[in-house]
Amino acid sequence: MNSLLTRTLTGAIFVLIVVTSILLGSVSFFLIFSIILILSMIEFYNLSTFALAHPQKWLGVFTGWLFFTFNYLYAVNYIQLRFFIIFIPISILFMVNEIYLYHKHPFTSLAYSFLGIIYIAVPFSLLNYFVFRSGTANTEDFLSNTANYVNFLNPTNTIVYTPYFLLGFFIQIWLYDTFAYLIGILIGKHRLFERISPKKSWEGAIGGAVCTIGLSIFFPLIFPTLLWYRWMILAGIVVVFSTYGDMAESLFKRSINVKDSGKLLPGHGGILDRIDSVLIASPIAFIYLQFLY
Repeated sequence: MNSLLTRTLTGAIFVLIVVTSILLGSVSFFLIFSIILILSMIEFYNLSTFALAHPQKWLGVFTGWLFFTFNYLYAVNYIQLRFFIIFIPISILFMVNEIYLYHKHPFTSLAYSFLGIIYIAVPFSLLNYFVFRSGTANTEDFLSNTANYVNFLNPTNTIVYTPYFLLGFFIQIWLYDTFAYLIGILIGKHRLFERISPKKSWEGAIGGAVCTIGLSIFFPLIFPTLLWYRWMILAGIVVVFSTYGDMAESLFKRSINVKDSGKLLPGHGGILDRIDSVLIASPIAFIYLQFLY
């Protein structure tokens, strides 16, 4: 019971921080998500040492954060696409550094250095395009009371900050995780993928999916950004790919014989344990978003 209470309290605080950062505006979104990104990448690189790898942790963390920042600035129309060329010499720097580091398994270390960026920073960077859209977008999707013009960087731009697609995306992930967990505890008997995650059940996954997709019908009452059936399609994407995101992180931890990615969140483990669903679901949701506008 104490474990469940700790898990619930920690989860509630984490959700409150994320939701508040999204609703307050573009600056708070950038700051809080930068912190989450940095902490997640540090956890990943620390875990990779159990795989006999010695990634270039701080260069990797800086590169991941810089990639997120450049996507933020590009999304608000402050920099042009050509600025991303800086990541070519940075990529070369990783390889040059490895020559001088004398690691026993240099390419394993190099691979984990890049994997931290691809696995965490790239999906997180795509979240910028969930909240920043052109001000000329369809009024069905961006009502005047749900969008704020981003003028603090470039007063002449037509980019609007619209938090509700991202907020709805996160709420669907949390709904699915919560219902799958509770239903799995109550009636879960058949393991979903015992080799990777022995506690997850088919009953929990199916129950969580039904509840999340069903509740998405009511999302337009709170988030008028999308029509009800579009929210339901997004919920279907979240159910499938957040499950794979959870499984992917569990597979990684099992391969190095580690239970949690860290100890920062009591009852949950580390930050990476809390956002693993986002890392696979966000790229697919980003693709879906491109077909909406």
